[in-house]
Amino acid sequence: MGYVFKNYGYAFSVERAVQKIIQAQARGYGTIRAKRIRLKYFVRFVQVEGITDLEKVKFSDLQHFAQQIQQLMQENDWSPAYAQNIISDANRLLGFVRKQRAFRLSPSTYTGKRPWTRTAPPTGMELVGVLSCVEEMRNRGLQRCALIVLMARIFGMRLRETVLADIPRLYREAMRQGTINVQEGTKGGRKVERKIIIDAYGLEILNEAKVLCKATNSHCLIPPDQNYIMFIRREVARARTILKDHGIKGYHDLRSSYACERYQSITLAAAPVFAGGRGVSRNLDTAAREVISKELGHNRTEVLNAYIGARRPTEYQRQQELKERKMERREMQDLRAPITASSLAFLLARYFRGSKKERAVHVKRVCALVLPYCQAAHIQYLHQITLQAVEQMVHAHRLGRQLSEKTQKDYLFSMLRLVHALGHPEWEQELRNFCSLPKSTVAGRRLNINRRQSRG
Repeated sequence: MGYVFKNYGYAFSVERAVQKIIQAQARGYGTIRAKRIRLKYFVRFVQVEGITDLEKVKFSDLQHFAQQIQQLMQENDWSPAYAQNIISDANRLLGFVRKQRAFRLSPSTYTGKRPWTRTAPPTGMELVGVLSCVEEMRNRGLQRCALIVLMARIFGMRLRETVLADIPRLYREAMRQGTINVQEGTKGGRKVERKIIIDAYGLEILNEAKVLCKATNSHCLIPPDQNYIMFIRREVARARTILKDHGIKGYHDLRSSYACERYQSITLAAAPVFAGGRGVSRNLDTAAREVISKELGHNRTEVLNAYIGARRPTEYQRQQELKERKMERREMQDLRAPITASSLAFLLARYFRGSKKERAVHVKRVCALVLPYCQAAHIQYLHQITLQAVEQMVHAHRLGRQLSEKTQKDYLFSMLRLVHALGHPEWEQELRNFCSLPKSTVAGRRLNINRRQSRG
């Protein structure tokens, strides 16, 4: 039983020990399989170096392994993401057995930064090509895989989600609500509300899947005589070759095609990966990304870069935004701009000195007083603000919250800054009298006013 004293007690052989560590560390068939493939490079490196015990692996050995992966990356034309995953798995392996997170390398130091932004359009955008691929799958008896392809392309679902989806439940939701809520097979088992709009064609797909499941007395697309792993290894693996024959890279590219199509339907403009950049306003682009990220089950707009492309605008859109920004600034300078948080921040930033942190505090206070009152009083533009309105703002805020005397003075000083920015320094004394605050002899210093730019 001497093997228990080697490789941290997992096994006598390094190769066997790594396999057991992977099983103890990872969850899910796909994760375990991927780690086994990637960690073969580390096991081979250890064996060549003559290391028979993982406890004898030094930090210099890990550095040499990273250099070897860097060389293999250049020779085999690997992507930075794949090379980073190999080094990262070695980091996690040694960190898991050593219980020491500091024993690790930075993969990007050796492989470069991995690209998170899609630069090539996804395959499967043309629905005619997808339908021809589906038809060939049906002719070859791969009816379930044909439904998987359709659900991935029309609903934007992951492969695991399409396989494990509760088809009868999705059909009932589509009939009653016109939307479906994806819950089974989600990434990491996330239980979040994820509504996807279903049209007439999507309802036909769910109906066909429901009929197929009912014939086999099942709730999902897995055949009764198979489990998930067997189904993925057999039918799904055979269907991948048909996808590639029709120019579709894989199931996940169909999901990216769904994201690009949804972006176009929301913004009425092509996705950035097709147009070479964002062709709509930043606000509309952000709103579309928020909707699509929820439908895809990410809830993070940053992830959409890998599906539809980067946020950066096209050259034409950039010129348009510059013109709009100049016009907005002219409107703000003439006080003809609408009362928004950005317009108030522009005024305070233009006419007052101080650090960005201090200015942000004043902007927050001014917005807390001005925006609710103006919305209730139907005051839309900056030039419509009067002295009586400012006094009522301060009074309403004082009554609505239990504030200390010091906090009330802080809010008043923020409003005095706004008064000067609006071009009415004569309101300062009246506002101080209204709040029973005597005028200070160093008012300009206290308010930190830039007298050169002040409207007064």
